[in-house]
Amino acid sequence: MAKIFKNRLDLATWGIPAIVLSVVGGLIGSAYDGVFFTMGGTFILWSAGLWGWGFLPVREKSYAVIERFDCYHSIKYPGWRWVNPFCDRIKERGSLKGRRVPLYKDDKDKKAQKIDFQDSSACVLVWGWYLVGNPIEVAAKNWDAVTSDILLWTYYLDNPELRVATCFDGEFRFRIQGLTTDDAQKEPGKAICKVAADAAAPLLADIGAYPLPKEALIIEDIALPPETERLRELILEAKKKLEADTLEFQSTGRAIAALIEGSKNAAGDPTVSNSEAQGLVQQTQILKTLERTGSNITMIAPGMTGVMQQLQPASIKAGE
Repeated sequence: MAKIFKNRLDLATWGIPAIVLSVVGGLIGSAYDGVFFTMGGTFILWSAGLWGWGFLPVREKSYAVIERFDCYHSIKYPGWRWVNPFCDRIKERGSLKGRRVPLYKDDKDKKAQKIDFQDSSACVLVWGWYLVGNPIEVAAKNWDAVTSDILLWTYYLDNPELRVATCFDGEFRFRIQGLTTDDAQKEPGKAICKVAADAAAPLLADIGAYPLPKEALIIEDIALPPETERLRELILEAKKKLEADTLEFQSTGRAIAALIEGSKNAAGDPTVSNSEAQGLVQQTQILKTLERTGSNITMIAPGMTGVMQQLQPASIKAGE
């Protein structure tokens, strides 16, 4: 019955003014012997003007909620649509594409809120991606099924975006707090994002929203505090030093083994002992260190006769 009434109202909005204007045009045209022509022309002009006035293009993957006399009337989906310019108004234009909402971002001071991880508290920016309307029904253009979701999204809450952020946060925060900041940015963090988005799906459906099918929650940034950053730098420096010391130790061992192997006689017996090979390698390392630093040898190692002998010019060695 309501649908018939709406159609009758549209018909009356078009028909009554058309008849009145046609009669008026006919009376004016009678003075010029063009009654029927003027009535017909007035009728056509009014009809074209009314259609053009109420013309409403709706883009693909979007919708428009129409209210008549400040009450819900209909939803216009993609295509060339018409609304009554006298009685209707657009309540909301919305998108059926994926939308996003920021989590843990304070709009007052433009700073992200902190989450307490296992190793530190850090400012986090997470994006929650969602759609209005069941994505399967939207893809199939089953608008009758999508309409109920759009009505929930439009009229159920004053701020549905806040509800989306709250639903995502309620399922995400307590899970991500069980990780370290490193794990939160790697695969464990992505797995928790997937679990939290799936858990939030039933809550979002109550307002006509659905998590994005693939990645509904994405951790964009974890801003670590300065003390944590400095601790990480120290740990990294220690690891590099350990790797350098290990490499030097390994190279020293290989050099000693090479000296012993190279000193073997025809019978296969080494002519240089392990202690002698260690001394030669150690002398070589000392020489390289002194050469690299440019140090005064007599001040640093006056008792290193072997080193001094090697560093002396050839003329001095020959007794010149």
